[in-house]
Amino acid sequence: MFSRLPLVLLFISSIASAQTEPPDVPATPEPTPVAAPTTAAAPVAVNAAPAVVQQTPTGPTIGIDITKTSGKTEPKQLELKPGGYLQADTRSFVTDTSPHEQTLRRLRFKLEGKAFGLFKFNTLIDTAQSKLVVQNAFIEIGLRPEIGLRFGKDKAQFGIERLQSAADLTFIERSYPTQISPNRDIGLALRGDIRGGLVHYSVAIVDGVANNAVLEGETDDSYEYNAHLLVSPFKGLAQFGDLAVGAATTFGRTHGTVASPGITPFKSAGQATIYKYAGGSAMDTLATTAVADGYRYRFAGHAYYYAGPIGALAEYVADYEPVALRGDHTLLAQRAWQVAASAALTPGDKPTYKGIVPTKPFDLDAHTWGAFEVAARYGELILDDDSFAAGIADPAASVRRARAGTVGINWYFNRYIKLQVNYEGTVYTGGAPDGGDRPTEHLIATRFQAAI
Repeated sequence: MFSRLPLVLLFISSIASAQTEPPDVPATPEPTPVAAPTTAAAPVAVNAAPAVVQQTPTGPTIGIDITKTSGKTEPKQLELKPGGYLQADTRSFVTDTSPHEQTLRRLRFKLEGKAFGLFKFNTLIDTAQSKLVVQNAFIEIGLRPEIGLRFGKDKAQFGIERLQSAADLTFIERSYPTQISPNRDIGLALRGDIRGGLVHYSVAIVDGVANNAVLEGETDDSYEYNAHLLVSPFKGLAQFGDLAVGAATTFGRTHGTVASPGITPFKSAGQATIYKYAGGSAMDTLATTAVADGYRYRFAGHAYYYAGPIGALAEYVADYEPVALRGDHTLLAQRAWQVAASAALTPGDKPTYKGIVPTKPFDLDAHTWGAFEVAARYGELILDDDSFAAGIADPAASVRRARAGTVGINWYFNRYIKLQVNYEGTVYTGGAPDGGDRPTEHLIATRFQAAI
């Protein structure tokens, strides 16, 4: 249903755009002749058609004005904003243990809009690697800034790095806390911004999605619940910077199957699988496949602060995952955390939660070069030893712990074009035969991004 929404809206837009002539404005009537020259004529009142005020959005927008007359003229507007982004990546490794590759990481098209000052909608479709994935498809009824109802598929309101757009990331790949956080879920959310964004909240009933996964439809006939609170104490006080502190949780029952286990493997920044649950092959049955089964709950705490040329972000996530294998149930405690910092090197530029917009975009004629940013991050993933004791994971192929350090430099040509280079070194505990450690991964990655 939601995947057809962009086609419907574009069809409406094409019809409306054909009517390019401005509305007729009633001509001012001629004054009535006066019989007696000594008596001044009374002025005639003229009701002119109201001017239509067009909003000026920050990005490309198709504005459609819909006027309805009922005693008086009330202008209403449907506003469509198309966009999208492309991310082309390369991955190279210092050793030859992993293949070097070039890949189209994301190729996403979006359409968002507003209607009648009350409704908002958003669709985001990813077509990278010749796969069609609906990332977002929701409609929101905004009764007031403090109260809105959102229906459909959207990012789970949980991890602070996950809630960043992929086009706004400081680093090429997200850190480990995102891997034990839900990605896209389907449900109904009550959300809003209190006192102009001083407090943002979201409370949702959702189908329930596995860690780092995108839900395509209900799989276990059970609901989960998602709550998120973010406080920005300096909202409206730009001189103090942008500070936000928040927390989130999800909880509810989940039941996996062989076809849809409800649990996902973990990957390194180089996209190598470093932890895998039992099962997953075509020959596996329920007796040999680990599945989510029971009461799952997650907790997250996070914060960011941006002021002047520097910025920092930190988060901690704990995931309590009920896993069943051969009739035995184990509650696995999995934890991850990260801390990251960035600094703008070019005068006047400022990192934000949504990236950098250069004060002097790249222009050879003007001898301006855009914005440069350096960044560093450290993160850890800690997995439960009980998973190995219960046979849920193979200690010879799955790590117990991963510690990753990342440094990067970003070149923002303008608000649309960005080039990134990252080095990430990851040290592992376990994950090799005979109780050894998986070799350290040394990754050099680049990304060229175009976004509108």
